[in-house]
Amino acid sequence: MTMHHHHFYSDLLDSVLDKICSAVTLLGTMKGGQRETYWD
Repeated sequence: MTMHHHHFYSDLLDSVLDKICSAVTLLGTMKGGQRETYWD
C-alpha cells in the first residue's frame, strides 16, 4: 500500500464522511427539534 493510495483513499473517505455528516445534519434539521449532536 503506497502513500499515494493511502492519501487518495483518505481524501475520499473524508469527502464521504463530510457528505454523510451534512446529510445527517440536514435530516436532523428537517425532523425539527431533536438536537442530538453525534458529530461534536
